[in-house]
Amino acid sequence: MEEIGLLSIAAITAGVWIWVVKCRGNRNLLIANLGGAIGGFIVALMIVSVAIEILGFGRPGSADKLMVSMITATAGIGTWLWVNRIRRAQHPVFRLLIGGVCGLFASVIAFLLSVVILQGS
Repeated sequence: MEEIGLLSIAAITAGVWIWVVKCRGNRNLLIANLGGAIGGFIVALMIVSVAIEILGFGRPGSADKLMVSMITATAGIGTWLWVNRIRRAQHPVFRLLIGGVCGLFASVIAFLLSVVILQGS
């Protein structure tokens, strides 16, 4: 079963990587390759961990831990990027710091909500 998991991780990562590089538009090729590799690996881990949980081969709750960590990271990074994108008169470093604080706050809220929701199910 471990070999099938590793092969599926490699195949999903390669598929997402190729798709991101093909759809990069006028973006830098290096950035597209890094984004495709990292994004593909994250997607592959999510799909394989949920599939292992559904098929009953993994430890109970392993997919829940991965989902909580992904929800927390996504909320934090997304909020940070959104707040940083807002055009204001402040200095760019100040915008980055405010975005980081708001992202941290959103991560904590997302973490607490996802843990409470997953414990109830």
